[in-house]
Amino acid sequence: MLKKIKRLLKENKCRELIIIGDVKHTIARLSWPEQEEISEFFRPLEKITKVHIVKGNHDGNIERYVSNVYPTYGFGYNGYWIMHGHARPPKEAAGKTIILGHMHPIVEFRDSLGGRLSERVWIRTDRVIVMPAFNDLLGGIDVRQPLLGPMKKRIDPKKAELYLLDGLYLGTITEIGRRMKGGE
Repeated sequence: MLKKIKRLLKENKCRELIIIGDVKHTIARLSWPEQEEISEFFRPLEKITKVHIVKGNHDGNIERYVSNVYPTYGFGYNGYWIMHGHARPPKEAAGKTIILGHMHPIVEFRDSLGGRLSERVWIRTDRVIVMPAFNDLLGGIDVRQPLLGPMKKRIDPKKAELYLLDGLYLGTITEIGRRMKGGE
């Protein structure tokens, strides 16, 4: 994952990296192996770019091991509000487009023989953008299932657009649900 991030930073000439929570697995605190892994992961990144981390619900005590950690409700950045998504946005986020993680949205495709394929997707509305999980090892929740967190109320399935990681537009959550009714 570190190699992938370094490559993306270089290809896109990024000066900053924002990670929107769930950097680690355990919730309350870091296990001994995670302490080492976190340091080994962030040390080389912090040498090449400025790293911002919005604390996620799995990131208890992470600020003891890395710098630039923001609270779960996030921070303003270039006219956007960046937050993890398991907490409500603060008043400062009013009127800004909110970018969040936490929901780990996917679309699961099924064929008539029982084969399944899950694809991570972006969810986009006029004022909310939900990022898919970056980590290939994380699962997700199909967008046709109830979404997680307090921000789900701001996502109208009739208007929420879905995009694959490569940018391919799939339609709205409602349209995907209709097209794939019954798991077809």
